[in-house]
Amino acid sequence: MDEVTSKLDSENAVKIRNILYSLPVTILEVAHNIDYQQVEQFKVKQFELTKDSLKIIS
Repeated sequence: MDEVTSKLDSENAVKIRNILYSLPVTILEVAHNIDYQQVEQFKVKQFELTKDSLKIIS
């Protein structure tokens, strides 16, 4: 998903991500705005992709 919550207020972005992160599937999300509480709560793995590498952030 590419910037799936970019046009949402923070309250609705949290609601959408709660639903997405609760699904029993792998999700690849491209995002600039990250809720680090949700990252911790759902044990989300974060990666940084550049033209030269893919790096695990958490």
